Amino acid sequence: MPRKSLMAVGLLAVGLVMFAEGCTITRDPGSGASSGGASSSASSMGSPGGETSSSPSSMSPSPETSTSEPGGESTSTDPNGPDFALFTLPECSIVPNGALSGLDALSIFVALRNSGPGDWSQLVPFRMVSDTGLSAQGNTAVSTGSSFTPMQVDLNTGDYGQSQRFTITADPDNTIVERDEANNELVVTVNLGDRPTTSGNVDCTSP
Repeated sequence: MPRKSLMAVGLLAVGLVMFAEGCTITRDPGSGASSGGASSSASSMGSPGGETSSSPSSMSPSPETSTSEPGGESTSTDPNGPDFALFTLPECSIVPNGALSGLDALSIFVALRNSGPGDWSQLVPFRMVSDTGLSAQGNTAVSTGSSFTPMQVDLNTGDYGQSQRFTITADPDNTIVERDEANNELVVTVNLGDRPTTSGNVDCTSP
């Protein structure tokens, strides 16, 4: 082959190589194949520690769970039902070692009366709790006339020498449907002096 022809072929080959090196291989998004027969791998951005970042759809918040607030339950009432209210006398009594447990017995005399249109002839549960942690519970009949029920709580020697503020509640669990459920509490404050050696009365007041 003549020298000029050989030089022309060489220059053409060099030009083709330079043109190939300057081309950019692109990936066809629809086919998944790269032009020119080369494949490209998609890289995922990782968060520190090697975890891959989640897409917005995988991070959507979970449905909220509705919870009932404490005390949010509604209490049923009956306009034709009974309506209990508590009353007390201005004096209480202490009997040393008079409780079934052998401790001293403090009695608060309470009358449970029904002022509603509905009759009630069964016993009514009650609960009494003091601001110092004393507590007792039981059942009482509806008072008729001027009768009062002695509601008792046990006393330790350490319970004396202070005032005890009792909250007495009739039907504390609202098991009886009444005309009015908001008037079932009575607050009584008992002033305890030194522990007595014999039975006697102590002052107690109710606002």
